Amino acid sequence: MRALVALSLAATVALAFAIGCGKCERGGQKDNSELQNATEVQDQDQEQETEKLEQDDEPLDVESAETPEGVVNSFFRAFFRGDSDAAFALLSKKAQEAQSENFVAQSSNSIRWRVVEKTKPTSRGRVYVWVEVEDYADNGEVQRDALSFALADDGGIWRISGFHVGEVAVDFEKSVIVAQEAPAAPSVERVERVASQVDETKTTR
Repeated sequence: MRALVALSLAATVALAFAIGCGKCERGGQKDNSELQNATEVQDQDQEQETEKLEQDDEPLDVESAETPEGVVNSFFRAFFRGDSDAAFALLSKKAQEAQSENFVAQSSNSIRWRVVEKTKPTSRGRVYVWVEVEDYADNGEVQRDALSFALADDGGIWRISGFHVGEVAVDFEKSVIVAQEAPAAPSVERVERVASQVDETKTTR
Protein backbone atom coordinates (compact mmCIF):
# COMPACT_ATOMS: atom_id res chain seq x y z
CA MET A 1 0.00 0.00 0.00
CA ARG A 2 1.28 3.46 -0.86
CA ALA A 3 2.31 5.75 1.96
CA LEU A 4 1.02 9.29 1.65
CA VAL A 5 2.55 12.21 3.51
CA ALA A 6 0.07 14.47 5.29
CA LEU A 7 1.38 17.66 6.86
CA SER A 8 -0.42 19.65 9.54
CA LEU A 9 0.46 23.03 8.00
CA ALA A 10 -2.53 23.00 5.67
CA ALA A 11 -4.42 20.62 3.43
CA THR A 12 -2.92 22.23 0.37
CA VAL A 13 0.61 21.41 1.51
CA ALA A 14 -0.52 17.85 2.18
CA LEU A 15 -1.93 17.89 -1.35
CA ALA A 16 1.52 18.64 -2.74
CA PHE A 17 3.19 15.78 -0.94
CA ALA A 18 0.33 13.31 -1.31
CA ILE A 19 0.54 13.61 -5.08
CA GLY A 20 4.19 14.30 -5.69
CA CYS A 21 5.87 12.06 -3.14
CA GLY A 22 4.19 8.81 -4.08
CA LYS A 23 7.07 7.60 -6.22
CA CYS A 24 9.66 8.78 -3.70
CA GLU A 25 7.87 6.84 -0.98
CA ARG A 26 7.73 3.63 -3.02
CA GLY A 27 11.39 3.84 -3.95
CA GLY A 28 12.56 4.69 -0.45
CA GLN A 29 13.18 8.05 1.17
CA LYS A 30 15.42 10.36 -0.83
CA ASP A 31 18.42 11.69 1.05
CA ASN A 32 19.35 15.37 1.25
CA SER A 33 22.02 15.10 -1.47
CA GLU A 34 19.46 13.79 -3.99
CA LEU A 35 17.04 16.57 -3.12
CA GLN A 36 19.81 19.14 -3.45
CA ASN A 37 20.84 17.75 -6.84
CA ALA A 38 17.24 17.88 -8.05
CA THR A 39 17.02 21.48 -6.87
CA GLU A 40 20.24 22.43 -8.67
CA VAL A 41 19.09 20.80 -11.91
CA GLN A 42 15.75 22.60 -11.79
CA ASP A 43 17.44 25.91 -10.98
CA GLN A 44 19.71 25.48 -14.02
CA ASP A 45 16.73 24.70 -16.22
CA GLN A 46 14.95 27.81 -15.01
CA GLU A 47 17.96 30.03 -15.67
CA GLN A 48 18.13 28.75 -19.24
CA GLU A 49 14.38 29.01 -19.83
CA THR A 50 13.28 32.13 -18.00
CA GLU A 51 9.64 32.88 -18.62
CA LYS A 52 8.21 36.38 -18.65
CA LEU A 53 4.87 36.38 -16.86
CA GLU A 54 2.27 38.82 -18.13
CA GLN A 55 -1.13 39.15 -16.50
CA ASP A 56 -4.13 38.21 -18.63
CA ASP A 57 -6.65 40.98 -18.04
CA GLU A 58 -9.55 39.07 -19.61
CA PRO A 59 -12.35 38.19 -17.14
CA LEU A 60 -11.80 34.83 -15.43
CA ASP A 61 -14.12 32.03 -16.56
CA VAL A 62 -13.74 29.34 -13.91
CA GLU A 63 -16.69 27.27 -15.17
CA SER A 64 -15.32 26.71 -18.68
CA ALA A 65 -13.59 23.43 -19.45
CA GLU A 66 -11.51 25.21 -22.09
CA THR A 67 -9.85 27.94 -19.99
CA PRO A 68 -6.78 27.41 -17.77
CA GLU A 69 -8.64 28.79 -14.76
CA GLY A 70 -11.59 26.50 -15.50
CA VAL A 71 -9.29 23.47 -15.59
CA VAL A 72 -7.72 24.40 -12.25
CA ASN A 73 -11.14 25.03 -10.69
CA SER A 74 -12.37 21.64 -11.94
CA PHE A 75 -9.20 19.99 -10.62
CA PHE A 76 -9.82 21.37 -7.13
CA ARG A 77 -13.46 20.35 -7.24
CA ALA A 78 -12.64 16.78 -8.31
CA PHE A 79 -9.60 16.36 -6.06
CA PHE A 80 -11.31 17.43 -2.84
CA ARG A 81 -14.41 15.44 -3.77
CA GLY A 82 -12.15 12.40 -3.74
CA ASP A 83 -12.64 11.74 -7.46
CA SER A 84 -9.16 10.57 -8.49
CA ASP A 85 -10.16 9.73 -12.07
CA ALA A 86 -11.68 13.15 -12.79
CA ALA A 87 -8.74 15.01 -11.23
CA PHE A 88 -6.20 12.77 -12.98
CA ALA A 89 -7.83 13.49 -16.36
CA LEU A 90 -6.96 17.18 -15.92
CA LEU A 91 -3.20 16.52 -15.79
CA SER A 92 -1.06 16.80 -18.92
CA LYS A 93 -0.26 13.62 -20.83
CA LYS A 94 3.32 13.67 -19.55
CA ALA A 95 2.08 14.13 -16.00
CA GLN A 96 -0.39 11.26 -16.40
CA GLU A 97 2.40 8.98 -17.57
CA ALA A 98 4.56 9.97 -14.59
CA GLN A 99 1.77 9.82 -11.98
CA SER A 100 -0.23 6.83 -13.26
CA GLU A 101 0.64 4.65 -10.27
CA ASN A 102 0.54 7.09 -7.37
CA PHE A 103 -2.13 9.71 -7.97
CA VAL A 104 -4.75 9.69 -5.21
CA ALA A 105 -7.35 12.40 -4.56
CA GLN A 106 -8.25 13.44 -1.02
CA SER A 107 -11.88 14.01 -0.07
CA SER A 108 -12.43 17.07 2.13
CA ASN A 109 -15.39 19.23 3.09
CA SER A 110 -13.27 21.87 4.83
CA ILE A 111 -11.48 23.32 1.78
CA ARG A 112 -12.58 26.52 0.07
CA TRP A 113 -10.77 28.01 -2.91
CA ARG A 114 -10.90 30.97 -5.28
CA VAL A 115 -9.09 31.44 -8.58
CA VAL A 116 -7.73 34.99 -8.56
CA GLU A 117 -5.40 35.49 -11.52
CA LYS A 118 -3.83 33.97 -14.63
CA THR A 119 -1.10 34.85 -17.10
CA LYS A 120 -1.01 35.06 -20.84
CA PRO A 121 0.73 32.06 -22.48
CA THR A 122 4.49 32.33 -21.96
CA SER A 123 7.26 31.77 -24.49
CA ARG A 124 7.26 28.11 -23.44
CA GLY A 125 3.54 27.79 -24.12
CA ARG A 126 2.48 27.62 -20.49
CA VAL A 127 -0.10 29.53 -18.48
CA TYR A 128 0.08 30.13 -14.73
CA VAL A 129 -3.03 30.32 -12.55
CA TRP A 130 -3.12 31.58 -8.94
CA VAL A 131 -5.55 30.20 -6.37
CA GLU A 132 -6.29 31.34 -2.80
CA VAL A 133 -7.18 28.41 -0.52
CA GLU A 134 -8.71 28.27 2.95
CA ASP A 135 -8.95 25.18 5.17
CA TYR A 136 -11.61 25.43 7.89
CA ALA A 137 -10.77 23.23 10.87
CA ASP A 138 -13.38 21.78 13.25
CA ASN A 139 -12.10 24.03 16.04
CA GLY A 140 -12.90 27.14 14.00
CA GLU A 141 -9.33 27.90 12.94
CA VAL A 142 -8.72 28.81 9.32
CA GLN A 143 -5.47 28.00 7.53
CA ARG A 144 -4.71 29.92 4.35
CA ASP A 145 -2.39 29.17 1.43
CA ALA A 146 -1.75 30.58 -2.01
CA LEU A 147 -0.98 28.20 -4.88
CA SER A 148 0.19 28.81 -8.43
CA PHE A 149 -0.48 26.17 -11.07
CA ALA A 150 1.44 25.68 -14.31
CA LEU A 151 -0.62 24.48 -17.28
CA ALA A 152 0.66 23.16 -20.59
CA ASP A 153 -1.01 23.30 -23.99
CA ASP A 154 -1.73 19.60 -24.51
CA GLY A 155 -2.83 19.27 -28.12
CA GLY A 156 -5.03 22.35 -28.03
CA ILE A 157 -6.39 21.91 -24.49
CA TRP A 158 -4.97 23.21 -21.21
CA ARG A 159 -3.79 20.62 -18.72
CA ILE A 160 -1.96 20.86 -15.38
CA SER A 161 1.77 20.07 -15.36
CA GLY A 162 2.72 21.21 -11.85
CA PHE A 163 2.24 23.75 -9.09
CA HIS A 164 3.85 25.73 -6.26
CA VAL A 165 2.67 25.96 -2.68
CA GLY A 166 4.72 28.02 -0.23
CA GLU A 167 8.36 27.21 -0.88
CA VAL A 168 7.61 23.82 -2.44
CA ALA A 169 7.49 23.20 -6.18
CA VAL A 170 5.86 20.04 -7.54
CA ASP A 171 6.57 18.99 -11.13
CA PHE A 172 4.03 16.30 -11.99
CA GLU A 173 5.68 15.53 -15.32
CA LYS A 174 9.07 14.72 -13.76
CA SER A 175 7.81 13.45 -10.37
CA VAL A 176 10.10 15.95 -8.68
CA ILE A 177 9.52 17.99 -5.53
CA VAL A 178 12.06 20.69 -4.74
CA ALA A 179 12.42 23.62 -2.37
CA GLN A 180 11.70 26.56 -4.61
CA GLU A 181 9.97 29.88 -4.10
CA ALA A 182 6.71 30.30 -5.97
CA PRO A 183 6.63 32.72 -8.92
CA ALA A 184 5.14 36.10 -8.06
CA ALA A 185 1.86 36.94 -9.72
CA PRO A 186 2.22 39.64 -12.40
CA SER A 187 -0.25 41.89 -10.57
CA VAL A 188 1.96 41.76 -7.47
CA GLU A 189 5.06 42.53 -9.49
CA ARG A 190 3.28 45.47 -11.14
CA VAL A 191 2.18 46.91 -7.79
CA GLU A 192 5.69 46.59 -6.38
CA ARG A 193 7.17 48.20 -9.51
CA VAL A 194 4.77 51.15 -9.33
CA ALA A 195 5.46 51.59 -5.62
CA SER A 196 9.19 51.56 -6.31
CA GLN A 197 8.80 54.20 -9.02
CA VAL A 198 6.81 56.40 -6.63
CA ASP A 199 9.54 56.09 -4.00
CA GLU A 200 12.20 57.02 -6.53
CA THR A 201 10.19 60.08 -7.57
CA LYS A 202 9.91 61.21 -3.97
CA THR A 203 13.65 60.73 -3.48
CA THR A 204 14.61 62.83 -6.50
CA ARG A 205 12.38 65.76 -5.59
